[in-house]
Amino acid sequence: CTVYDNGNGLLWAKDYHRLYLIDGRTQRFCNNIKQLFEASEVKESLNDFILDQDKKAWLITESGKLYRYDWKSPAMLVYQPSKEELKKGIRVKEVIQSGPFHFIFLNTGKMLCWEEKNLSIIHEDNTIATSEPSEHFRTTWIQKDHQTLIISNIHPHHELYTYNIYTRQWNTVLSDVSFYDIKKTNDGDFLLGGRNSLIRLSNDLRIIKETNHLEAIEKKDINDVIISILIDKQNGLWLGTGSNGILKNIPKNTFLSYYPNTLGINYESRYIRTICQYDDENLLVGTLCGLYMFNTKNKTYQTALPDFEPVYYTNIKKSD
Repeated sequence: CTVYDNGNGLLWAKDYHRLYLIDGRTQRFCNNIKQLFEASEVKESLNDFILDQDKKAWLITESGKLYRYDWKSPAMLVYQPSKEELKKGIRVKEVIQSGPFHFIFLNTGKMLCWEEKNLSIIHEDNTIATSEPSEHFRTTWIQKDHQTLIISNIHPHHELYTYNIYTRQWNTVLSDVSFYDIKKTNDGDFLLGGRNSLIRLSNDLRIIKETNHLEAIEKKDINDVIISILIDKQNGLWLGTGSNGILKNIPKNTFLSYYPNTLGINYESRYIRTICQYDDENLLVGTLCGLYMFNTKNKTYQTALPDFEPVYYTNIKKSD
């Protein structure tokens, strides 16, 4: 389930079966989704839903079609897989907005470039593409500067790349390694969350400044994956892990404080997939089986949206 905050207190949430609109203030569902999508004229069930930086919706249907919807006019068909691609299970997995472009990743690693000016796909890139789709394909990315993206794919090609959106040039930064989240620090470095480690890269991506292995305050090694990185408003560093809850790495160069989700009754509810700052005191924590609120002062969890059936959260995005 991907959750988006549209800036007015409403949360969009899409799980495997349904699309929800939730009022985060009242924790109640909104009942006007049908009216909001009426102008799109898309009748097919949705497989996924993506909200870009301009608050435009990208709709991926069960048949693999990709539409762009501005909430007012009929949705525009952007991409439609061939019958052969559908038979192989090839479909859209990610839409990345950068500059005047939207980069559409398929689950093979193939990338399509859609230009806002022409409202069309202007080129495709197969640099990291494979002939077969990957069941666990995932794209992690961040904007380095106005023309460069830093991209890591969970894919047969486990590498960290830079991609120039204008020259279309790929450059390998690190090989044979996968990262699940990338964040930029206040001093311009980049933090990369991977398996059992947190790597700090210099702004020019040429120097590995630090490699911190996961070790709890009890001096116990933690065998885990850093799935989500959050730098809060106070410049504190929080790490969401695959099975060990939230780790706090403050102050710098000390052991990690460890806060497992004690409310989680099974592995899925303890597997943290995404964390997002909700306000000055609380973090929203999305797991494989439910959404939680973590209070950073008293270090306790509580169930968020208790009336919302447990679903798989893959991302939470809060607008500025």
